[in-house]
Amino acid sequence: MNETTTAWPDTGSSLPTATRTPVLTPVDPRQELERVPEILRLASRLTGTDLGSTGPGADFDHRTALRALAGAERAASERLAQLATGPADAAQRLVALTIRLHQMQVFLRDSLFNERTRSIMEVQRALQRLRSAQTLDQLVDRIPEEIHGFGFRRALVSRIDDSRWVARAAFVQEDPKLAEAMVSAGSANPRQLTHVLPEAEMLRRRQSILIPDAQSNPRIHPELKDVTRTKAYVAAPVMSGTDAIGLLHADEATDSMRVEDFHREVLGMFAEGIGYAVERTVLHDRLRTLRNQLQEHTARVNDIVDEFADSDIRLNAGTDTAPNAARVPRTASPPADETDSVRSLLTHREQDVFRLMAIGHTNARIASNLIVSEGTVKSHVKHILRKLGAANRAEAVSRFYRSDV
Repeated sequence: MNETTTAWPDTGSSLPTATRTPVLTPVDPRQELERVPEILRLASRLTGTDLGSTGPGADFDHRTALRALAGAERAASERLAQLATGPADAAQRLVALTIRLHQMQVFLRDSLFNERTRSIMEVQRALQRLRSAQTLDQLVDRIPEEIHGFGFRRALVSRIDDSRWVARAAFVQEDPKLAEAMVSAGSANPRQLTHVLPEAEMLRRRQSILIPDAQSNPRIHPELKDVTRTKAYVAAPVMSGTDAIGLLHADEATDSMRVEDFHREVLGMFAEGIGYAVERTVLHDRLRTLRNQLQEHTARVNDIVDEFADSDIRLNAGTDTAPNAARVPRTASPPADETDSVRSLLTHREQDVFRLMAIGHTNARIASNLIVSEGTVKSHVKHILRKLGAANRAEAVSRFYRSDV
């Protein structure tokens, strides 16, 4: 006998007329969740069993759908056993129903597994992307959108400031104004992390939490609850060593109607990685600061060395110990035909420094004009004085002013 159903069945009229397993083509997991109430109504009618909330407005996530489908399959199997000697048509419908219920469960389990595998992999990718953050502010600003990337429509990151919970950044899929409102509500109404808040217990235990009844729970942050209207959410602490430095919150999972334990575990995994990322970013900030301090220290050492070198030049300029060939009389003006040779004594950069020195610029101003460090300018000045045989800047400018270097 030929099979009459080749697509994923959705109504009782499309039940196969044979008991052979139908060839089914699963559709989008979200659409399958929406069809669960319909298949449960069909199962209730064929088994004569009340299978719970199956009205048009009934909502199911993966877990509740799987539990309901498994219960319907058991009821169909039990009813089929009762009809072992009954009408063939009724038995065939129950067999087809049982197959359909089982295949829906397999498909939903596979889709749930694939979605959760993707979420875990995306956590790893998100942490890898955050390695490019150069500062702590950049890191914090990027965290909420990364949380969205592995399975949440809304996310909030907060800092802990003197045991207070202060909102810092948020992301809401396709609703940036709500994200701004969340940050505004959380920052304008910081909450002391006492036993009143479930987040305080979370910090004490250093574990992520799931709050399934947010709207009816009087312990929830009231201003954030009013703004978000969240039904259930997950949260996780961000730790740096043994210190709690921040909080992550997320809700409205993209793979089901509501958040559950898996989402709590995923957010906790991400929060742990964020703790390491914060430590790494802070370390990089400190290394940059130390590098800048080292550069400043090196420049100061160069300045001191240059001062000693300048003093040595002044002391040696008036003695007879230097070879005559290396000495240039300080009082004589250079002949006009010596200007080219004077110019050839200095490098192009030294000539740039000398021109600015000749019009009275200080070393600091020369450094600013040439976009170099002041220590580099002092080094050039030292070389200029040595090459021109001058005891100081004024003498160098005076002796060779007409050389038009």
